[in-house]
Amino acid sequence: MRQIQYGADLMTDFVRLRPRRRDARTREHWAETPEPGPQNFILPLFVTEQPGRREISGLKDVWHLGIDELLEEVERALARGLRHFLLFGVVPEHSKDACGSVAQSDESLVPRALRALKARFGVAHPDLCLISDICLCGYTDHGHCGVLARPAGGRGGHEVDNDATLPHYVAMAVAHARAGADMVAPSGMMDGQVLALRQGLDAAGLGECRILAYSAKYASGLYGPFREALGSVPKERDECGEQDEHGVDSDVCAGAELRHRKSYQMDPRNGDEALSEIEADLAEGADAVMIKPAMTYLDIVQRVADLLHRCGSEVPLVAYHVSGEYMMWRGAVEAGTLEEWPSLREICIALRRAGARQIISYAALRYLELQEEYSRTGTRGAIHENGDN
Repeated sequence: MRQIQYGADLMTDFVRLRPRRRDARTREHWAETPEPGPQNFILPLFVTEQPGRREISGLKDVWHLGIDELLEEVERALARGLRHFLLFGVVPEHSKDACGSVAQSDESLVPRALRALKARFGVAHPDLCLISDICLCGYTDHGHCGVLARPAGGRGGHEVDNDATLPHYVAMAVAHARAGADMVAPSGMMDGQVLALRQGLDAAGLGECRILAYSAKYASGLYGPFREALGSVPKERDECGEQDEHGVDSDVCAGAELRHRKSYQMDPRNGDEALSEIEADLAEGADAVMIKPAMTYLDIVQRVADLLHRCGSEVPLVAYHVSGEYMMWRGAVEAGTLEEWPSLREICIALRRAGARQIISYAALRYLELQEEYSRTGTRGAIHENGDN
């Protein structure tokens, strides 16, 4: 083994990479991942029946918006270069039922919002892309992503009925596409949901409407703020509401499996299964695929990006930086633990480096505001010289 000596005999035949980091211009030259720009973001927005603008208590700087206020928010985002928006409808509790029927007509909340957005911005911004979420969880009185039914044999509690749910997804998607949705995004993780939507849209003469599939959506503990914002927290019991004299669910009510969504969303321990979900959605006609959550599943993002590259697919890969991930970052910034721009920039670069073409983020507009500010001051990529190591 060769001895390394110091002083005059110091070994000098090692690889030198530090010169690539000498100054900002040199670092820019050697950068492998382009800086994310407006084209790389999708901004999620919550539209409500109630007029006005109200900050969501569990999501700092995110708002419940009436349709008029939604138009104002989109106008502000368009001025920053954003063109992709993901809409979620928030309806009153009293309007919900067992199958989410309030969301399945042409006069439902989201279709009305879509028509208003297209009327205001469609001509001036032909590249505007409106994406609508397709799921029942925000519209059902039990908070699940599908309709409930007794399992075969009629024993035990209710469960989410996969095949009975699909026609409700199709009805929503057709209503949204007729109202102007450029893409529909089925998020319920029902088997066959992409195929059902593709066939339903084509049959309705809406074949130009594309599908962004929530392909690998994990049963994560990081969705809490979103579920509170949407009013979609799963109920511990289904709509029958029956209990015995001790207050315990009767056998006709839901058991433990309806207290969460683990029976249809993916197990966080599984990686290979995500590839199978992606392949199935591509075969069914998905125009884009998504991984959710994002930061805690960077390995899955990279594996799916590699899969798409190997099969020569041009289908975009989207990563959803979910509400819990957003609030961990936002909370650390509010506490003074993290600097806002360097930390947000690093998060977004990491997702792009892993292979995501687009990022769904509640911080999308803030990212672009900060990017412009730091570009103007000449410190676009600077992580402050504060002693970090």
